[in-house]
Amino acid sequence: MATTANGVITAKRPVIFLDVDGVIVLFGRRNAFHEPSVDSLMDVAARAGATVVLTSNWKRYPEDLAKVEGALAACNERRRRAGLGLVAPAAAAEGGGEGPRGGLIHSCTPEGAFDGDVAVARCRGILEWLNTGPGVDSSWVAVDDMALSEVADSVGLNPSHFVRTNRERGITPKDAESMYTKLTS
Repeated sequence: MATTANGVITAKRPVIFLDVDGVIVLFGRRNAFHEPSVDSLMDVAARAGATVVLTSNWKRYPEDLAKVEGALAACNERRRRAGLGLVAPAAAAEGGGEGPRGGLIHSCTPEGAFDGDVAVARCRGILEWLNTGPGVDSSWVAVDDMALSEVADSVGLNPSHFVRTNRERGITPKDAESMYTKLTS
């Protein structure tokens, strides 16, 4: 564990950079969270001890951000009732200090400089967060339905940290296992 300049204790934890549409909300089903995908995400986060950082455009609107947080919290409650491992709230995961957001979403990536390519902008946001985020180690994965790995090199990110989902299926068991492997190896 490390201590920041303001005395907040932080623990280095694996990070899951999360898109929403095409990952935990299937294509064409706005606001309808795909429970199996949310369950898979939360299972990976619990097993790997990871924190979630939102990359999605849903971060731009407080009501959308609250919906994502609600879906993750509902899944955590289902896990609690089933006696499964829980994902620690961001503040607790940071060693008791206050996380930037609290709740199950640690924080959101900054908006990457947009030059007409959404995938490049998303990767730039991830890179900026990695360069400035608290408690970051080398264990991270970005899960998205865009082909981020194809543009990752252009902004200085390692393409092996990305898992691409099928926007009509969300996080499959194979995707979840790939995410977990990337976080723990």
